[in-house]
Amino acid sequence: MPKQKVFPRAKRRNTPWTPPQRRTWLAERRRRSRQNHLLPAPVLTAAYPDLAVWTWDYPDPAYWYAYHQHAAGDPFTYDDRGAGTDRQYAPDGGQYWMFIVGVDANGKEITERSNAVRPEDAQPPVLLDAPTLVSLGTIAGDTTWRAVAPVAVDDWQFCTTDTPFDPAVKSFDQWVADADFPDTEFVTINETIATVTVDFAYCAARYRVGTTWSSWTGVVEVGPPVQLVLSSDGHGNLSWTCNLTSDYGFNICHSADGVTWDNGFDFIDEGRMQVNETGCPGYFRVSMMEANGSPIMPFSNVVYSDGSRDN
Repeated sequence: MPKQKVFPRAKRRNTPWTPPQRRTWLAERRRRSRQNHLLPAPVLTAAYPDLAVWTWDYPDPAYWYAYHQHAAGDPFTYDDRGAGTDRQYAPDGGQYWMFIVGVDANGKEITERSNAVRPEDAQPPVLLDAPTLVSLGTIAGDTTWRAVAPVAVDDWQFCTTDTPFDPAVKSFDQWVADADFPDTEFVTINETIATVTVDFAYCAARYRVGTTWSSWTGVVEVGPPVQLVLSSDGHGNLSWTCNLTSDYGFNICHSADGVTWDNGFDFIDEGRMQVNETGCPGYFRVSMMEANGSPIMPFSNVVYSDGSRDN
């Protein structure tokens, strides 16, 4: 049988403890027991590139003490301390094993010691593939860039500036931070495509799915202006040349009077550079096309068709 607790003898001989005396003695015993009880150990995890991080659901200690092991088999030694509100620690050397422990204002440990981690063991986050980014040419000093993501996106970030990127001068992240407009306003074309039109010479882009950002594109310099030349036989057999590749084909635009235009009169698949529009008199022009069918400026020159059909 387990040994039963024996209450201290009363000071007065042969006088039993009263119930209040016993309750007082038990309360004091519990208080002292709580004073000697340690809070649970924080659980450390390594976070890229060289951090130790943790969560904490208990009252904050005064400080977190960090201990390092500088070589296999060596004892852990005190390295530094952080505030009790901290939830991460950046050691001077992420290659060393380390643990933390919470202490009070006098340096007395009040939590169990954490597990040991080596911060540099953290794996880099998995980034989504970068979008494609192309310059669609410049009109009246404004350049349009189009970014296309491989998946449906929740957000975009475009960085535009007149400063070229030189890795010998600054990092890419610093280039973005120092750009004229690191968060340029954009136009959403559809769930995978967005464009920006600005008067800057360099652009980079990335997209977000959920909470994960993709890799950045490289820095894309403004491209040559669009040269789109339309020809006609006078009856509606149209053909054209373009110095840029239109990923989604071309818009055929029609006007009966040369003033009011239907910019979605016809759509031509990528790779085709001619169309038969005989039987429809009026004026025609052509433009490159977005995935949703919208025209991309600029339009070509205008040609006229008399509407006569092929024989």
